[in-house]
Amino acid sequence: MQFPHQAITRRSFLGASAVVPLAIVSGDALQDYRYRYDHVIGTSLDIAIRARNESIARVAEQTVLSEIRRLAAVLNTRNPNSEISRVPGRWKARSQALEDVLFAYDFRERQTRGALSLRPEGPNGPINVDDPRVILPNKSKATSEMESMIHHFKLVMEGPRPPLGEAYVAMESPKGEKGYYMVSDGTSKPVRWRIRPPSFVNLSAIPKMVEGHLLSDVIAINASIDIVMGEIDR
Repeated sequence: MQFPHQAITRRSFLGASAVVPLAIVSGDALQDYRYRYDHVIGTSLDIAIRARNESIARVAEQTVLSEIRRLAAVLNTRNPNSEISRVPGRWKARSQALEDVLFAYDFRERQTRGALSLRPEGPNGPINVDDPRVILPNKSKATSEMESMIHHFKLVMEGPRPPLGEAYVAMESPKGEKGYYMVSDGTSKPVRWRIRPPSFVNLSAIPKMVEGHLLSDVIAINASIDIVMGEIDR
C-alpha cells in the first residue's frame, strides 16, 4: 500500500495485523534490506524492508519483531505459558487477539461440519472391528502370542479376502475428500483399485485461479492450495 508521503506495509500473522512505517518517500532512492531469523515460533522468518537507509529499516524490523513477540505470548502453542496454552483452565479472561483466533477456528469448524475439532472428547470404545481376519493384532500381542503372530503374518503376506463386488469409501482429509475405489473378485488381489487424492482434484482449479495474474504469482497461488506432490504425480 503506497501513500503520497509514506510507504507502509501490512504484516498479517494469525488474523492480527500491524502497520509498519518503512520510509518517508522523498528524492532519495529506497534500498532493500533483508533480515532472517531462525526458530521464530517453530519456523524461520524472513523480513524484507524497503527503506531510505538502514536506521529506518532497523526501526521497521524491530516493530515487526515486537508485534510477533506480542502475538507469540498469546498464540504460541509451543510455550506452556502462552495464553492459548492456558485456555482450557482459564476461559474468563481472553485478549482480543485470542478471541479473533478462536472465532476464526470456530467458523472453520462449522464450515467443515466438525471434521476439524480440538475438543478432548473422542469416540467411545474401539474404532476397529474385532475380527483378526481383517485387522492387524495389537503389537504387544503379535510379539508375545503365537496365534496373534500367525494372524499378523497371514494378513501381511496374503491380505484379506473381501467379497465379490465393488466399493467406494471416502473420508474427510485436511485437504478435502480422499476416496478409495476397489473392485474385488473374491481373492486377496483387487481387480481394480483407484485412489481419489484431494490434491489432484484441487490442482484442477489452478487455471481459473491464475486468470488475470502474473506468471510470478502462480507460485503463491499454487502454494495457497497446499498440494502434496505424491498425490498429483500421475
